[in-house]
Amino acid sequence: MHLPYDGVILINVGSPASPEIADVAAFLKKFLTDKYVISLPWLWRQILIRGVIIPFRKRKSAAMYQRLWRNSGETFPLVETMERLTVLLESHLCLPIVSAMRYGAPSVQTALRTLRKKNTHELKCLLVVPLFPQFALSGYHTAAEHALSEIRTLLGNQIRIDVLPPFYKSEKYISAVCDVIRPDLERRGCKHLLLAFHSIPVSHLHKASVLFTGHTHSSLCCASGSLEAEVCYQYQCIESSRLISERLNIEGLEVETVFQSQMGHSTWLGPSLKKRLAELAGKGFRQVSVASPGLVCDCLETLDEIGEREKEAFLSLGGESLQLLPCLNASQQWVEALADIIEDYAESLS
Repeated sequence: MHLPYDGVILINVGSPASPEIADVAAFLKKFLTDKYVISLPWLWRQILIRGVIIPFRKRKSAAMYQRLWRNSGETFPLVETMERLTVLLESHLCLPIVSAMRYGAPSVQTALRTLRKKNTHELKCLLVVPLFPQFALSGYHTAAEHALSEIRTLLGNQIRIDVLPPFYKSEKYISAVCDVIRPDLERRGCKHLLLAFHSIPVSHLHKASVLFTGHTHSSLCCASGSLEAEVCYQYQCIESSRLISERLNIEGLEVETVFQSQMGHSTWLGPSLKKRLAELAGKGFRQVSVASPGLVCDCLETLDEIGEREKEAFLSLGGESLQLLPCLNASQQWVEALADIIEDYAESLS
């Protein structure tokens, strides 16, 4: 179908400019000073991040990024994958497409300048695609809001900007996830699959609910089809897991939803991937597969946190194999699915 857009901007989280300590510290500062990531008053947020978190975390984080850099051929997989996805999707849709990062390079303004060079006429209508299947203030929302602000700053208020909604229950997305992970699951014959989503503080659920619905978040989470469900990260992760499990329909396969990357002393969404792996090892499970359907591209949280650190911990507790399944990345299944999702959205507006 003919799309009404002069271009599409894909936006993801981003990576440091390099694995050097200074670049990792700069990336962490941009990420953690985002008001949607750490919800403190501006002054306290700055003091905490610049005075406590970054000085204590930058070397440890840099060591992890350096390991990822070496294991990935001296590149960051997220950046490389976004570049490949952009090229393949542009070819598939026959439409100018660029990628941008919420934190790091390429910035939204850099992406816009690239988009201008690809067009022979003035940009009048753009589509922003936050590559976050589920809604979270610290993921989808901050990426979308940032992109809108940057576009308005550079191009003014006359341009039309559409933003692709979260696609956590899209049949195309669910099918693509299953098509990507099924071959390895069936080949290995693993009977236990953990679907790991990036955790967020529980307080973020309440803030999102109040901000967008005027209601506090229910302790029982949200009902399907409710207004609250459309901004409830917990509900959307659980729903994506349910749909993936149903679509896989592999006999004897047990599927669980877990959350990874918890940190600090506040209450985060669980159950924790780390704790669940320890429990499974203690119960005698020797083989476990882990997929991360909430992350479109493989990155530090999948390749290093799960593929290296959690795997090592699981094996040390008696496990024999932790199989990290690939993200959607720039697979043909995802390119076709994302193109269909974009076309379906554009058609819904016409």
